[in-house]
Amino acid sequence: MEGHEVIMLDNGNRSDLPIIAVAASKDGFEACVRLFKDIPADMPVAFLLLLGDADGGTAVVKDLQRHTRLAVVEAREAMALRPSAVHVIPPGVLPTVAQGFIRFVESDAGRDVLQPFDTLLWSMARAEAPVACIVLAGTGSDGSLGVRELTAAGGTVFVQRPEEAVDRGLPDVVIATGVATKIVSVDQMLPELQAFLWRRILEQAVVDHGIVVAVARPPNAAGDAAQADLIAANAVLMAQNDALTAETTLLQDQLAQARQAESELRSVLASINIGVLYLDRNLAIRVFTSAARAIFRVIPSDVGRPLVDLATSVRDDDLAPDARQVLASLAPVEREISRTDGQWFLRRIQPYRDDLGQVAGVVVTYADITERKRATAALETAMVEAENSSAAKSQFLAAASHDLRQPLQSLALLQQLLARTDDPAEADRLINLMDQTQVSMAAMLDSILAANRIDSGVVHPDLQPVMIGPLMKRLAAEFEPQCAARNIHLRVVASSASVQSDPQLLEQVLRNLMSNALRYTPEGSILMGCRRRGNKLTVVVCDTGIGVTAAERAIIFEPYQRGHMAIDSVEQGLGLGLSIVARLARLMDHPITVKSTPGRGSAFTLELDVVSAAPGMALPTATETPNLPQVTQTGTILLVEDEEPLRQLLTRVLEQAGHTVIARFDAPDAMKWASGEVTRPDLLLANYDLRAGTTGLQLARDLPLIFGALPTIILTGDITQDTLTEITAAGFQKVVKPVQPAALLAQISDMLLEARTANLPALHSPNTLSIAVHVIDDDPLVRESMRRLFQAEGWVVATYPSAEDFLSQARPTGTACLLVDQALPGMDGVGLVSTLRYEGSHLPAVMLTDHSDAALAIAALRAGAFDMLEKPSGRDELVASIKLAIKDAAEGRRQTRETRDAKRRLAGLTDREHEVLVRVLQGAPNKIIAADLGINQRTVEHHRASVMRKTGASSVPALVRLAYAADYDNG
Repeated sequence: MEGHEVIMLDNGNRSDLPIIAVAASKDGFEACVRLFKDIPADMPVAFLLLLGDADGGTAVVKDLQRHTRLAVVEAREAMALRPSAVHVIPPGVLPTVAQGFIRFVESDAGRDVLQPFDTLLWSMARAEAPVACIVLAGTGSDGSLGVRELTAAGGTVFVQRPEEAVDRGLPDVVIATGVATKIVSVDQMLPELQAFLWRRILEQAVVDHGIVVAVARPPNAAGDAAQADLIAANAVLMAQNDALTAETTLLQDQLAQARQAESELRSVLASINIGVLYLDRNLAIRVFTSAARAIFRVIPSDVGRPLVDLATSVRDDDLAPDARQVLASLAPVEREISRTDGQWFLRRIQPYRDDLGQVAGVVVTYADITERKRATAALETAMVEAENSSAAKSQFLAAASHDLRQPLQSLALLQQLLARTDDPAEADRLINLMDQTQVSMAAMLDSILAANRIDSGVVHPDLQPVMIGPLMKRLAAEFEPQCAARNIHLRVVASSASVQSDPQLLEQVLRNLMSNALRYTPEGSILMGCRRRGNKLTVVVCDTGIGVTAAERAIIFEPYQRGHMAIDSVEQGLGLGLSIVARLARLMDHPITVKSTPGRGSAFTLELDVVSAAPGMALPTATETPNLPQVTQTGTILLVEDEEPLRQLLTRVLEQAGHTVIARFDAPDAMKWASGEVTRPDLLLANYDLRAGTTGLQLARDLPLIFGALPTIILTGDITQDTLTEITAAGFQKVVKPVQPAALLAQISDMLLEARTANLPALHSPNTLSIAVHVIDDDPLVRESMRRLFQAEGWVVATYPSAEDFLSQARPTGTACLLVDQALPGMDGVGLVSTLRYEGSHLPAVMLTDHSDAALAIAALRAGAFDMLEKPSGRDELVASIKLAIKDAAEGRRQTRETRDAKRRLAGLTDREHEVLVRVLQGAPNKIIAADLGINQRTVEHHRASVMRKTGASSVPALVRLAYAADYDNG
């Protein structure tokens, strides 16, 4: 332009293009218009405009373009900087410049406090081009950190005079940093920019010869003089530049080191789970880490705000007072504080000193100590529980010592009296009293064992529908002789209702309540009755006994507690009966209450949920099957007991019952005997704790290597849960000492009978006329009930706990049938039947399943099963299915008439019904069938109902049997 010097740059290197950043708030847009309206269109500068709180970059571009001769563009990622242009930064990004390009970056943990203007200025400080910034009217503190970096790198900072700014907040903050180069009005900004540009261009020309400075002037002598001056000035600048270059290099190295250290420090703070908050002396926020956001709802724009303005998630009213105390005393302060969600922090405040050693503020750290608090609380709880347990054990030892000594004393006296009497009647009476005393001691030890099992957490109730009436009647029959012997009237009011409970545990609860009533009722009556209210049934056990006081009612369900008015007799226990009742009732969610009046009696009430009766409903074990007469079994018993007196007594008891006894004193002795030419014993009876370092359990595991599988009973006085669990897991029967001889003999007889029945020659004889049923089920109750059921039919029964156990025996021949549960541990029912068919065995099989499944039924029938029955199955259905299976096996195949009938019933189906049937037989659900056929799911349900109606099938397994009989595959 005429009268002005024209600056021409070599733009081959975009990184040399001068960059000027302009920052203002939305309200400062008018100042931006005043700034850009007079700037020449050819000024070789790339302007970057950050307009805070603006709605969008596009609107700002259009509005600003109307007021300036410069090009106005919206900045984009990777956009090259353009000379003589204003690049409007869009909202919501963190802009940077590098190598002449605009870049947008994401905020990371190490740059939590950076804001857009700070981010831009930090990147400009690293640029090779001349850089400057202009701060116009605005709010906040964005830029207060970046201007320091910019000036340290040689940049220039222009600030609008605060007096003329619409909002002077930002200009005041930047001026307060002390690094502002010029503070001028907007109207005076253009000359300052031109002077800046000239200075930077001259400096750059000295270093970079790629820049050519050309001056257009009139041809006169004054111009020649000016040119000479310019050359001289350039020479001076080059000389100064050498010194500045060395100093700048040193400063840049130091700055890089400082930035590296700062970056590493921020990364460390971000990586550890400790919240850090740096406050200045006015308790305004200067720096914070990401972890601090867990305590304070703080965002980057909160930098500079007072601490009291922040919302917090912790209860810490002492934070500000503690910070002021640290500033005053310079002594750190620590407190444990908690958040509303229960999280705990150790808050520590300590003074912060700057490079000159002056206290510039405080640093607040928050370390998460939630786990430590929980561990401490758990430790305190454990200590309290340990102390309570220790006290309870001491109380138990005192009670057990007293109560066990009483029957022991009675036994000593009775033994002495028995030794001195010659009267048979008196001897019988004394023996009877000794039996009662032994029963009392056994009951005490049983109660200890029951309490130990509950406390160990191994008792898990199996809730199911239970008929309460038969259970109550059986308990009445059990207690009637005892009540009659003491002239106590027993009355039972049963109910036909069914309740949701565990049949065994419920029986134990009611038995303990009846025993308690009998123990504390010297005369009068006992009532066990039911009362139904809606869907609740209450079982009440009332007595007219001695009753308990109000104070005793509060502790009556605690362990080792007994009424102080208890009857003085050998039947007293350890005070665990009602404790066991309460704990079992709690396990089954059966609320229990007690009402009592001293001298008039007590009433215990148990509340249960009423449920609908269902086939196969659980009854107490003793009434599930007919009580069939059995012949007492005898055999050869290998007895291993290290206590000589007990070994001799057990030998006499067993021999008097008709057994042949082989007595050995420890495991090595027993193994030595077994290794010789001896007859295989029928049963092993071994003590658990044996001398010579080997237990009876280990012996029971070793003997089958010589004799094969051997029925085994382990006697033990160790009632710890680990020992009892170990014995049970090994598959052996356990008997806890002391044991009544009659009970031991009965168990031995049952085990011998079961072993002999399982290996009865008739089961494998082709000439037998009797039916042999082989029951395979992992539930011992099911095996026992099936055994009794089929024995009542006159059949021979063998039971097995698994498919592998059955396969280990010789294959049955003759008239036999297999009744197998599908869901077995290890090999399942289908696998067993398939294995038998692969071996060539034609043993007919009936399979039991818990649920109806077409795919499973098809698999079972294809494997060779004759029938599949759903549980629970009634007696008639089971017996009929087994008879038909045996008959079918004898005939070789089902009658042709049955096949024709099945095909006839299937022939009446429509094509669509055939399509649905095929997929039902494949086990597909209605939703999949509908998708395959492209029809509605409700339509599929209609077709399935029609198939069932036309074929006469009552269930999915029945439908599968029908299709199988007709050799049906695809209709």
